[in-house]
Amino acid sequence: MTSVVLLRFSPLLAQVELKYFRTETVPNEARMLFDESGMKGFWTMEQLHLYGKRHAADMQRIFNVIPLGPLMDEAFLIIEDLADESDNQSITMTLLTDMGTHSTSWTVPHHRDRGLPHITALRDKILLSYPEDQRIAIRDMSGQLTMNISLFEESSWSHEKMLRVFSTGEDHFLAAGMTSADLRESKNVIVFEGLPGREPIRLRSLPMTVLYDLAASGTGIVAVAGTVSPDGAYSHEPKLILFRKDATGTQEFPLLPRNMLWHGNLLYAADKRQFLALSYDEPEPVIQIDLGRKIIPLELFRAGESVCLLYAEGTYYQQGTPLFSRPTLFVFNPRNGSRENLLLSKTSHKILRVSMLFDEHFFIQLDQQLLKLGIR
Repeated sequence: MTSVVLLRFSPLLAQVELKYFRTETVPNEARMLFDESGMKGFWTMEQLHLYGKRHAADMQRIFNVIPLGPLMDEAFLIIEDLADESDNQSITMTLLTDMGTHSTSWTVPHHRDRGLPHITALRDKILLSYPEDQRIAIRDMSGQLTMNISLFEESSWSHEKMLRVFSTGEDHFLAAGMTSADLRESKNVIVFEGLPGREPIRLRSLPMTVLYDLAASGTGIVAVAGTVSPDGAYSHEPKLILFRKDATGTQEFPLLPRNMLWHGNLLYAADKRQFLALSYDEPEPVIQIDLGRKIIPLELFRAGESVCLLYAEGTYYQQGTPLFSRPTLFVFNPRNGSRENLLLSKTSHKILRVSMLFDEHFFIQLDQQLLKLGIR
């Protein structure tokens, strides 16, 4: 049974329309799958339902299912491992295409003391990034390895290192890595640019110790967030650096945003207390909105002309699992400055995810519930 409730609020000239769907057919802890045309299925560690078909994990467990659109339409990447705790040193990746009717699987070496690689979709290719040894691997649609390089000639293995990759369209990408795990090194982050058919080239060395996030605009401005060790001390200070790929200058802010998103020439960001917009051409934030309390920023995204932030008012652990309390949607319209907070639930949730539907419409998953929203 599905119940629908329609709610509206009008912050000045903007309007948010909320349709509430309760989904009782999705198993507990299932993660729902979407592409640009809507919901396509769901998955748990034991099974995947996609386009009306069930794919059992059998002897394996599913770690993740990743939609690869829009560069790969109707494509999903499944990452699996053996269900037991054997000494297996590999994971299986399966690429499902053509509405789940065609699949290609391959094995990727994987050491159990390392995290799973981060996946970035390129045009007809899949990029895997490994932060522990600052390595990038690129595979084609059949799983064949077309590139496997370390960003640095000498890079000792370490859990302390971070590596971020940002797709700038087609086969282009940016990668930011750390030269060492030394938490006293003040010039430790380097940004690389990846071009089709070429190994990544060094773009900029930055005065930053620990890397946290990377984002690039469509006009060639790059944002790198992290911390820096002043004077070789173990204590760190937050730092956000903006720079143009074709210029030598930088714009720096004493901020460490949890989320970043470019919209035009402005970088929208959220930290634990505020929503901001920053410009490469301005030394101070262009927009700075105090959200009135300490928050847990979860996802920052565009919906139509608006910039939206999904956040929780708090978090706690239950049987080792994080739960997020009172999820809220903050909506900001850059054209007229209107803003509003919409409380989505008064309870706590384990799964809080945003999936775009198209343009100003999107879904938010709250455990077994779906919220379908539209902003106009």
